[in-house]
Amino acid sequence: MSLIENIRILKDKFPKWTPPMPNTTDHHNEAIVETTKSGFPTLKIVTNQHGKYIHSKYNPVREAEIISSNLDLSDYEHIIFLGVGLGYHINSILSSNPHLLYSLYEPEENQLNAFLSNMKLQNLDLKNLILFSNSRHESYIIEQLLVLSHNHFPKTFVYTLPSLKQDFEAIEMELLEKLKENLKIMKSNMVTTLHFQKRWTTNVLHNFEEILHSPPIMSSSNLFTGQTAFLVAAGPSLEIEFENLKYIQREKLGYIFSVGNAINSLLGEGILPDAAFTFDPTVKNQEVFKTLKKNQLTTIPLIFGSTVGYETLEGYPGEKFHFITSQDTISQYYISSIKPEEIISDAPSISSITYQILCKMGFNKVILVGQNFAYFENSRYAAGIHYGNFSSTLTERELESAVKIKNVDGQDIFTNELFIRMKNSLEHHIHLTKTQVEVINTTLHGAKIDGAEFTQLSEILPQLKTRNEVAFVKKRRELDESTILNRQSNLKGHYMKLIILLDKLGKISNQIEKNYKNLSWEEMNKLYVKIDKNLTEIEKNKFYFHFVHSVIRTSRHALEEGFKKLEYQKDPIVKAEIVVDILNQFLLHSKETSEELYFLAEKTRRT
Repeated sequence: MSLIENIRILKDKFPKWTPPMPNTTDHHNEAIVETTKSGFPTLKIVTNQHGKYIHSKYNPVREAEIISSNLDLSDYEHIIFLGVGLGYHINSILSSNPHLLYSLYEPEENQLNAFLSNMKLQNLDLKNLILFSNSRHESYIIEQLLVLSHNHFPKTFVYTLPSLKQDFEAIEMELLEKLKENLKIMKSNMVTTLHFQKRWTTNVLHNFEEILHSPPIMSSSNLFTGQTAFLVAAGPSLEIEFENLKYIQREKLGYIFSVGNAINSLLGEGILPDAAFTFDPTVKNQEVFKTLKKNQLTTIPLIFGSTVGYETLEGYPGEKFHFITSQDTISQYYISSIKPEEIISDAPSISSITYQILCKMGFNKVILVGQNFAYFENSRYAAGIHYGNFSSTLTERELESAVKIKNVDGQDIFTNELFIRMKNSLEHHIHLTKTQVEVINTTLHGAKIDGAEFTQLSEILPQLKTRNEVAFVKKRRELDESTILNRQSNLKGHYMKLIILLDKLGKISNQIEKNYKNLSWEEMNKLYVKIDKNLTEIEKNKFYFHFVHSVIRTSRHALEEGFKKLEYQKDPIVKAEIVVDILNQFLLHSKETSEELYFLAEKTRRT
């Protein structure tokens, strides 16, 4: 009866799951259940007359207990079992770690039938069973498990019985590698968000006058059709190309745009780019343009992101053009004329940002120069680069933690995780525009960039034509001043409504904290529904959406993740304590941020 009952249980929990068909005719791959001397059944797999035992031939229960005792899973949230056997190890591991959510994967129908015929699923905590799959499409199941881990349970452990290691070797290696990569990306994104989230917002408020009174670079969309752009980055290979860049500038063979730190290397060689791009939100970004400001060079336009460190713009001697980044929701609140297509997606590097803009400006060919995304001769930057206290020369620790990737010649070179993320981002945008824009990578000794064929810059020069002279459109954005003033005056009302909603949420939290031990399950659920409704109202509030949300996104993310995991929490007291804890953290951060940003917004309005 176990088989029928187990299938019923799984169909109830996963309605779209397809039960296995018993395969009694395949004598080349049999799953045979035998009784051990200890009286417990064990599983023997016979393939082409060669047999192997999945569990102990003597005492599979004791074997499972030893496996479980040797695993420390206290820091994990989720475990994936690749191969189920008869379930002894599953039962033992989950009994020792009741906090774990779990997923089961078994693609072999004969083995799955043996499992379902002998295992009593009702003895497991089925509320914690997240995924049960017998798909034979490995790429599909890997994708399912990755999405599950990425969205809900980043701390995932993968377990395969020693007897099944060879069977699952490929899928286990791929899954572990991708889980590791997912975790790196999540951590990196979280660090970036924590580091920048407040600066993104406060910079926009400080920069708002500059945004209002400078032309949007998107007014120059499609003006440069048929033209060539040189996207010049500050990689260590840049200094190899100085003479070629001087020739390009002298003969007017294209438009030269510097990104980030490259401006200083170019100026040091007497090369004046047609514009400099910048979007770094940090205070130290002002150091990049220190020399240019000191020398009062007025001929190089600055194309800045609306979230750039506001200190960068102070005292800049040349013309300024702006673009709106996806992290800037404040400008979108005030300025009704901003169109969705002019918003530039945030990226880990200024090269990706600049590439997006060059494509929108109509350039048909983009040539990458000094775009190493890797180390070269123990350096990360080109000559002439000085970025605060940050040395271009690598430390021993950086060299020890370096990662190998392929360069433009197919040879191994060293890089770091941040450079890899930057490279991946640029490759993504190149892929999106591959039918409209030809991208050539001329960076000697640099990393191979997918979608950008490598050709030495000196070989390209004879093929280049003299550029058509096109000027950036200097017309400022059309502003509806009455709308801006209206939205400024309405801001206080939105802010006050948000404070009322946060106070209301705080009262619900206090009610749970004081009474959760005496309230019934039904009464508690009603309060949880109220929380959900209140959070929806908060997210609709315009002050929260445009000003607060981007600053507290890590707290909001923690709140969402906490509530997702509560679905699997069975103890009502523990559940209530968790709710109060994550709510109070969210409320504290929300209130402090709201007050600070409202004060800054009012100060900006008055000036």
